[in-house]
Amino acid sequence: MRPLTLELSAFGSYMLPTTIDFSDLDQGIFLITGDTGAGKTTIFDAITFALYGESSGENREGKMMRSAGCEEGAPTYVSFTFSYRGKVYHIKRNPDYPRLSSRRDKDGNVKYTTEAASVTLTMPDGQVFPGKIREVNEKIVSIIGLDASQFRQIAMIAQGDFLKLLHASSKERQEIFGEIFETGIYRQVQEILKEKAGALANQLKEEQDRIARELDRVECEPQSPLAPKLLRLKGQSMPLKEEVLNLLKDLLEKGKEEQLAQQKRVVIQDEKALKLAGEIGAGEATNKLLKEYEQALLEQENLKKKAPGMALLETQLERTKMAKALVVLENEKLRAEKHAQETAEELEKVQQGLKELRFKEIEKEAKAHESAILYETREPELSALLSELEKKFEKLIQLKKARAEHQTKKQGLETALKKERLADMEFQQVNAAYEGGYRLFIEAQAGFLAQRLAPGKPCPVCGSSQHPKPATPVAAAPDEQELEVLKQKRDQAEEMRSQCAKALAAARNSEEEGRVLLKELEEGVSESQEQLEEKKKQLMLQRKNLKRAQEESASELTKLRLELEKLGGACTSLEAQQKQARSEGGERAQSFAQEFSRSSFTSEEEYVKQKSSIPQYEKDKKVYEEYQRQAQEVSVRLKTIRAQVEGKSYQDLSRRQEEFASLQSELKELREHLTLCQNSVRNNERILEQLVKIYTRIGKRQEEFSTMETLNKIASGSVSGSRKLDFETYVQRLYFREVLNAANKRLLKMTGEEFMLQTRDLGELALKGRTGLELDVYDLPSSAVRDVKTLSGGESFMTSLAMALGMADVVTRRAGGITLDTLFVDEGFGTLDDETRDQAIKVLQTQVGQGKIIGIISHVGELKQQIDTKLEITKDEKGSRATWQKM
Repeated sequence: MRPLTLELSAFGSYMLPTTIDFSDLDQGIFLITGDTGAGKTTIFDAITFALYGESSGENREGKMMRSAGCEEGAPTYVSFTFSYRGKVYHIKRNPDYPRLSSRRDKDGNVKYTTEAASVTLTMPDGQVFPGKIREVNEKIVSIIGLDASQFRQIAMIAQGDFLKLLHASSKERQEIFGEIFETGIYRQVQEILKEKAGALANQLKEEQDRIARELDRVECEPQSPLAPKLLRLKGQSMPLKEEVLNLLKDLLEKGKEEQLAQQKRVVIQDEKALKLAGEIGAGEATNKLLKEYEQALLEQENLKKKAPGMALLETQLERTKMAKALVVLENEKLRAEKHAQETAEELEKVQQGLKELRFKEIEKEAKAHESAILYETREPELSALLSELEKKFEKLIQLKKARAEHQTKKQGLETALKKERLADMEFQQVNAAYEGGYRLFIEAQAGFLAQRLAPGKPCPVCGSSQHPKPATPVAAAPDEQELEVLKQKRDQAEEMRSQCAKALAAARNSEEEGRVLLKELEEGVSESQEQLEEKKKQLMLQRKNLKRAQEESASELTKLRLELEKLGGACTSLEAQQKQARSEGGERAQSFAQEFSRSSFTSEEEYVKQKSSIPQYEKDKKVYEEYQRQAQEVSVRLKTIRAQVEGKSYQDLSRRQEEFASLQSELKELREHLTLCQNSVRNNERILEQLVKIYTRIGKRQEEFSTMETLNKIASGSVSGSRKLDFETYVQRLYFREVLNAANKRLLKMTGEEFMLQTRDLGELALKGRTGLELDVYDLPSSAVRDVKTLSGGESFMTSLAMALGMADVVTRRAGGITLDTLFVDEGFGTLDDETRDQAIKVLQTQVGQGKIIGIISHVGELKQQIDTKLEITKDEKGSRATWQKM
């Protein structure tokens, strides 16, 4: 990457727009010089900001780079053009910064707003790369091959930073190299190994706790010979697998033996109880049958005592049943007689109503006839009046239409008049232009002829050979073609004026015709639309009322006639019903008389008296039927039980019941003990199963933990008896050696092969503390090794410069062999004597020989004499300025 132009505006100390042109620098060293604080380093800040949106210092963000003293309206931006591998790219970037808003607040005061950050990347083909800030930043990284951190390490050598690296402790170098070479991933590996080892240790501890919990749940009788062994294992933090599992197996064997013995005892006692229960059941059954037999005999005796009363009840029930049948016939006779009476009364009412409706029919017929005559007389008159009103409405509509058309014609007349006036004005202007042009053209022809006049020769116009006042040429006269154009415009305008005049005459005629028609229509209309509508409304209402009166009269007459017809039908129906009711009543009376004569009742009084027993009939019937059922049931039961109890007597069961209760109590205790044995065996079986799984997991995790703990100790450098060299430091040591190899190539040239740098051997590292990146100086003449802190100021500068260049080489190789043709060296030359400074310049010139340009940022005066090309940075109240000076 080689810079071509850099433009800064309101950026850092550069308040005014400043452009720095690097395009004339082919290769070589140039000096960026100026007083302290003038803005030398800001140039590299601007390049870094343009590329990545960051400054060269990590503690300075892009938005902090706006000039403090610039004008409020000045834009802050950096515009940077650079070439990379023969292609030219252009970037323009601005940070977000406050600026004056074009709007004011409600009080009229000036408001501030924030200008949003933006970036524009123009590609070599001239196209702007599409995308937001993040996409553009990623594109720039892909072009150059470096991110912002790598660019700062490679393109900018800040001597103060590398002096710190030179004199840093091993721990401090680890932190610095961690950022430069991004070795945090190796530290993450260490942390992951540590976390995994810790997690496996925790898992092993959890499994140990599970073993303890399972052992606490083991069931063992205190008097068991295995109890002491169980107590001992519970007291151990990690009891042996074989001891624990063998103990559980022994406990299960003892428990199952006890369970089997207890089951046998339960079976023996259960058989005894079952036999005794059978004997008790048989005795209880015999006693129950004897008791039932005695109860049946007692019930039979009670039923015999009720037999006479039941015989009387049976006779009474037969007579009541006969009375019930007669009551049904009697009720049917009474209902028929009542129905005949009611029908006669209803018929009389309907006949009376029919007479009244016939009188009303006569009245309604007269009223309907009167309404019909009135409607036939008035309706034609009302229709004629409505027809006359419709004609007036049509005239009113014609009048409205004529007014609208006349208004449109008036507007058309006004429009035609305006167009005619505009066309006339246009013609006057164009005609004046043509006549003026024609006049100038004629005058120009005279001047043209005058130019060809010669003394003594006749004029082609007047023939005179004397020319005292020849015409002068006209400068602004049109030629013949231009005059023809003016004539065409004049003719077109005249044609347009003629057309507009004709249109105006036609519009006037049309407006006059409309006005005459409108006057005629207005004379024929004397009433307003509202008046006409009100008249129409009244007439329509009158016709409607007449029609409604006629229809209502006819409707009322129709309804009355329908009602008469209905009542006539009802009268006929009632007459038929009355005849049928009288016939049915006679039949019902005859049926009742015949049935009564066939009954056992000798008189009507006897029948009436028996009817009083009907409400009690159902109840007495149930009593009699229940008596019959009980007698039958007792007879059958006695017959059945008598055969079963023959030869049997009551038995005393008290002794056997006491013996059975004692057996049940013993069985309950035996079964409870058996349940305890079974639960204990099942519990210990589950515990054994869990412990087998736990010990299996422990075996696997113990192996994993052993491997992971070994890796953790190796990666963290905590192996007993070895140097504390962790994984990250080991990798950094490889990078460190690579940097020192590249640095020593330059350092040997700068020092005349007096000394070089080397990392301290592992055998010489301390056993305590963070080690591995210690740095020593190896003196070649004496083969002695000394500490880097013994270097003088000049030696320290050369060493740090060599380390910086070596670091740049290593980072460049890590970045994929990118091409960076520009290097900035910031300060440090003030500590060198003349000879050392010359050596340093020579080393930098070897870099130039590789096609690079190197900018040295320094205020050392001697460098101005050694370096021909200088970028002079000056600063005053208007900010910093940059000017090139070449010798």
